[in-house]
Amino acid sequence: MSWRDYQESTFKMKPNYLAVYLVNHQSFQKVIDLGCGSGNDTVYFARKGKSVLAIDGELSENYITQRLSIKELKRVFLQQSFFETVLLPQTDCVYSVFSLSFCDPCSFIILWNKIVQSLKSGGLLAANLFGERDSHSNNSKVSTFTKEEILKLLVDFEIVKWKEQEYNRKSDSLHFHYYDFVAVKK
Repeated sequence: MSWRDYQESTFKMKPNYLAVYLVNHQSFQKVIDLGCGSGNDTVYFARKGKSVLAIDGELSENYITQRLSIKELKRVFLQQSFFETVLLPQTDCVYSVFSLSFCDPCSFIILWNKIVQSLKSGGLLAANLFGERDSHSNNSKVSTFTKEEILKLLVDFEIVKWKEQEYNRKSDSLHFHYYDFVAVKK
């Protein structure tokens, strides 16, 4: 499936439960949606009054802008950038669902350090990372992690939400194994 086909198939899906959790249970005003894809969570954050910097290597602006009012559009900033070269400003929250693991393993720790540095003390990180049993673990261009490796990455954070997920997708029998988390920078 091409990236364009993926964006088209996920366009207008409901927001991820981690985005809903953040809005309903955490306090923040500015969020970076890192690897925003077709922009479903970006749109959700903007509609909830958050200022959003939406970043994707293959940004399709129309997927985001056509769903927002003029007032909501004023809260959304779009940036086309790949993980390996992205620059991240200071923010209250970094949100990255089903995207961080697609950073090349050789560049992952650089990206991770940029994320940590962009967050103020008390800032939120909501993301997920592929586990070692995920179907993507055989791809040398995808970053996968054990639970222990993720916990080491989060050493400067207090974890407030953690969920390990594992299942086979019925449509193509791909095996998914990933860790969802929300953490507060110490």
